[in-house]
This record gives sequence, C-alpha cells and structure tokens, in this order.
Amino acid sequence: MCAGLYPAPKHIIPLVGQREGARQVMQILAKLSEMQDAEQFDVREFVAQGDKVIALGHYRWRIKSNGQFYESDWAHAFGIRDGKISSSQEYVDTYAWAGAYHRFEPMLASRTRN
Repeated sequence: MCAGLYPAPKHIIPLVGQREGARQVMQILAKLSEMQDAEQFDVREFVAQGDKVIALGHYRWRIKSNGQFYESDWAHAFGIRDGKISSSQEYVDTYAWAGAYHRFEPMLASRTRN
C-alpha cells in the first residue's frame, strides 16, 4: 500500500508526507495517535467507481502538545486492487491544521487596515 498523505511542509505539520507500504502507514497512524486526539470523525458519504472509492466526511482533532484544535471537511481517495487498498490520498484543510500546531491567526485577520 502506498499512502500519499497531506501535501504540506513537514516543518509546519509534522505528520505530512508520502508513506510506502503497510508498515509505514501503521507507523504514521501510531504517530498521529501520539500527537493528536480525535474529537469527532464523521463519514458522510462513499462514492465508488471501478477501482476507486472516495469517502467524504468531517473531523475535529485536538493537538496534544498545546491543546489547540482544528476541524475540517475531508476527502479520502482510495485505490483498490485485489480487494485491498493499494493507494490512498487525503484532502484536508492543511491551513487549519497548521494553525492548530502553530497558533497563528488567519491571514485576513492579521492584515493591517488602511
């Protein structure tokens, strides 16, 4: 299984990056559990066509190191081969996620007014 997870800089969100194989996927899921608590995880819809499955939902996570939280709608895209997941990609609001790790304000709120 290859899991291409979260296109964002690792120095901002430590869990991002590409994972190859079941071992690396299990390692990142364990790291996720160490660093964040899931407060909500709702799957709202599945869409399947051929060898692709898309899951749509919403979640809310709390960062253990600082108590901040983020929430986002998400989409998980899975490739299926021989009845097993062969690839996955998650699409999520990485700006909200990074903000929870680094406690920055949204860009619009930080702009100075003329």
